[in-house]
Amino acid sequence: GLVHALLLLLVVVVVVGARTRAQASQLLDRWRVGPSDRTGAMPFAGEYSCHTATGSCTVLAALEQSGAIPDPRFGLNMEDIPFAPFLQPWWFNTTFAQAAAPGATLLTLHGVNYKADVYVDGRLLATHTQIVGTFRTFTLDVSAASTSSDLALLIFPPVDYVFPPTNNDTDLAVTFVDWAPRPRDNSLGLYRAIAVTHAPLPVLMGEPSAATTLLPPPARTAQQAASVALLVPLQNLGGGDLSGTVTCSARFLPRNVP
Repeated sequence: GLVHALLLLLVVVVVVGARTRAQASQLLDRWRVGPSDRTGAMPFAGEYSCHTATGSCTVLAALEQSGAIPDPRFGLNMEDIPFAPFLQPWWFNTTFAQAAAPGATLLTLHGVNYKADVYVDGRLLATHTQIVGTFRTFTLDVSAASTSSDLALLIFPPVDYVFPPTNNDTDLAVTFVDWAPRPRDNSLGLYRAIAVTHAPLPVLMGEPSAATTLLPPPARTAQQAASVALLVPLQNLGGGDLSGTVTCSARFLPRNVP
């Protein structure tokens, strides 16, 4: 059989005078949730008024937490919830505090379904053409925000057209099948944490990764079965030009697979 390799990757970033790892500060887990009138203007408007929710949650979860709807997982309660209120974007609003220590403050969105406009202190920081994708993570620099800042996310629902089967309009998001009926909000909202972290200046190192490509025959041999690219995202938070050294070390452990 082919010789497969298990890649153990150790990445060290060396930049003189810089600490590169962000330090966890706070998870944003208390939200005010309400529908938008599509103008992007607050306060909330629509059939459902503003609701409070704890933790990362979808719109339906927020409505259940606040008692606006019965448990949609029980009996036929889901059938009594209309689709219409969830075809529009919904607001998720909270506050966060800046770190007292010098450095940059970063806002990390770990799971937004499906796309969002991000406002900090009423200023549009990123649009839904930039913050888009259920299974992606986004990091925004919010260092210019006030000491106690207001965060508002205008979250847009995913598009999920079942018919015709050949359509190309369906977003790559959370989906369901006939024996597991989809929720009325199409899982609109936050399904993973939103975090505020403090990063000492001037360089932030993101999560390293390895991208592998299996070589096609006849280029693939027992000695060389794949190519590997090591990726290390670096972000300059200081504003000025920087120079440094990125050292990547990769260790391959061969393993025969029949």
